[in-house]
Amino acid sequence: MMEYLRRHRFFPERMRRYKLMRVAGASMAPALASGEMVVVDTRAYRLRGPARGEVVAVRPRGLGGKALVKRVAAVSGRLGPSGGVVPDPGRDEFLLMGDGASSLDSRAFGPVSREELIGRVCFRLWPRPSAV
Repeated sequence: MMEYLRRHRFFPERMRRYKLMRVAGASMAPALASGEMVVVDTRAYRLRGPARGEVVAVRPRGLGGKALVKRVAAVSGRLGPSGGVVPDPGRDEFLLMGDGASSLDSRAFGPVSREELIGRVCFRLWPRPSAV
């Protein structure tokens, strides 16, 4: 894997921008399976917030620093997944949901702020590289 990163110039100066994360659990299936490695762009949301449908890495408060990979279901004040308007609890807050039926997501821990976002999941690195 390190050879792949060197060949594609992720190393060393770009390594601060990108993080490798392992997906844990089946909450993002079928898009991402448990055990897959993904590349997260930590600077993706410096100038803009995430859009609905993007896959993000997040470290929600109240979960003891546990990092999760979820899909943005709604941006505060905009239409949510069921077509209703999401309450606007504050600026730059997002509802996140897993693709699977049983998922630890915003239904459990509430909306997340921009500060809690780690970054945008760019692509799957292992076992089969592809865009997310």
